[in-house]
Amino acid sequence: MQIFSDVLTLVILLELSRSLLQYFMELTIRLPVILDAGIVFVLRDIMIGLFEKTLDNNDIYALTTLLLVLGVIRIGFGFYYYNKNESSDKVKNG
Repeated sequence: MQIFSDVLTLVILLELSRSLLQYFMELTIRLPVILDAGIVFVLRDIMIGLFEKTLDNNDIYALTTLLLVLGVIRIGFGFYYYNKNESSDKVKNG
């Protein structure tokens, strides 16, 4: 169980280090990358809690709601960036 937790923690640290590297290179933080790390962190917390049987129903409902909200925001950013790139392509092509 400890190896599973450590692997998930490593994924979170990689996502956060990637966003920090991007910040130092471009002086900007992309919110979708931070949201991805947040989603992975919530999933990690849910999986560890379920495997260790330390979560009660209210905690599961709260974390699932948080995961749903983060997912909807992430999908919204995906549509935003897709529409932004599509409109810029139309301007370039005339």
